[in-house]
Amino acid sequence: MAQADDNEKLKNATPAKGGEKSLVRNVKSFPMASFLIKGALRPHMVTFFNFARELDDLSDNTDIMPDDKLARLTAMTQVLEGKFSDPDYDASLRMAASLKVTGVSEKHCLNMIDAAKQDVDKSRYENWGELINYCELSAAPIGRYLLDLYGDNKKIYPLADALCNALQIINHIQDCREDYINLDRVYLPQDILNKHGVPLSDLEKDSCTPELRAVLNQCLDMVDELLEHAATLPEEVASKALGVEAAVVLRVAKKLTKGLRKKDPLSGPVMLNRFQYMSAGFRGVFSFPLA
Repeated sequence: MAQADDNEKLKNATPAKGGEKSLVRNVKSFPMASFLIKGALRPHMVTFFNFARELDDLSDNTDIMPDDKLARLTAMTQVLEGKFSDPDYDASLRMAASLKVTGVSEKHCLNMIDAAKQDVDKSRYENWGELINYCELSAAPIGRYLLDLYGDNKKIYPLADALCNALQIINHIQDCREDYINLDRVYLPQDILNKHGVPLSDLEKDSCTPELRAVLNQCLDMVDELLEHAATLPEEVASKALGVEAAVVLRVAKKLTKGLRKKDPLSGPVMLNRFQYMSAGFRGVFSFPLA
């Protein structure tokens, strides 16, 4: 009877339909499903990114109450584990089917669901370590999924983790004003904010104060360290296509960090324009030995 009651609750936890922004927070800096990713693996990669998009839309939807978000995330977990099935959870059903075909563990997707649950309950991070722990759930699973999809060596997980976590934090810095105003989330570590005497209200301003600029620069210093740690990833990846992809993403990440040092994310979006993105892509491709 208890199982039947649980299933009824899950059925009532239907995903929101439309109207939300479509922002794949954890992966939007990746050249998603690029021309380098072809053949039989491409549909599985697209399925994974669609699953991530559904998670992100749910996490950022301000029209859904926290308890309902948690119920929906629980339903997504149950679908992945084969314990629940409902056509309203199409992205999760497709993801579960994809995992069965590829043999990739569901743990990467489950970790991302845990990160989305954390976004419901937690909106502040005391220090860099806490932030990295969050990124290990929200961002690192992306690189690990791709490595597993390609049958690569799990020993290089830490290199992929560093790159994915760096991209996640770059995105946090890009969106620090929007996250605070719209979602009351602050991913900038509180101890760094305190060190520079920055009240959270400074995130609502139209431009960075000198103190907030110092906070962002300190975070970017640590992002640079992550990117340095990830520098050998393209050479370590067994798949040439995935290696080139990693080289491109590294170049894009480095361009973004430089842009965030020069421009003010509170004044407007700090992103690469088409020329800069293509330039980073070409440099990434030609910096990686294909032979």
